Amino acid sequence: MSTNLNVRDLSENSNDDNTSITIENKKRKELIDKICMVAAEVIGTGLLTFFGCMGCINWFGITGFNIVAPLNFGLTVMFIIQIFGHISYAIINPAVVIVAVVHRYISITVSSFITILRNQILSKAIQMGILFVIAEIVGATLGYGLLYALTPAKYIATQPGLCTTVVHDEITITQAFFIEFFLTFTLILIISGVWDPRNRDNGDSIPVRIGESIN
Repeated sequence: MSTNLNVRDLSENSNDDNTSITIENKKRKELIDKICMVAAEVIGTGLLTFFGCMGCINWFGITGFNIVAPLNFGLTVMFIIQIFGHISYAIINPAVVIVAVVHRYISITVSSFITILRNQILSKAIQMGILFVIAEIVGATLGYGLLYALTPAKYIATQPGLCTTVVHDEITITQAFFIEFFLTFTLILIISGVWDPRNRDNGDSIPVRIGESIN
């Protein structure tokens, strides 16, 4: 009887050990996934700022409307989604982060990254959303800084405020606000349509659809 109990105890201990190992492996994988997602947002936003703003530089002295800039941004968004879409959804935009939080596409807790966010009021999705926005700010700053460092000084000097949003002299602040509001609203509608589960069979064309929409 004692022998049977000992065998049963050993079996239970072995099961407990296996369960503990499984949990640890799951936590390790979850941590790696978090790191990859945040890194993808940093690099993706950096590439967007670097290559996208590169198209805004007037290399050839073109006067009037420069069609290269919007086309360049669209193509840049296209290849970034192709590279990072399967890792972090290639969000690269704080406004789109809000959509991702609502859709619960980013819902992994980040308590292991930022202990101050261990507040029960904040949901897991909101916590990850905050981390994504921070990653995008860091990536955009690095990308823009790299562009400035590699661009000849004469092009920077002739284009003060390169790749920054400036309100046209004939547009009021109120008009500018609503222009930005409706443009962002349109982008959000496009992203929501792409992420709609009823549209998941058309996933192969996502980079093209979003990139061309940016154009």
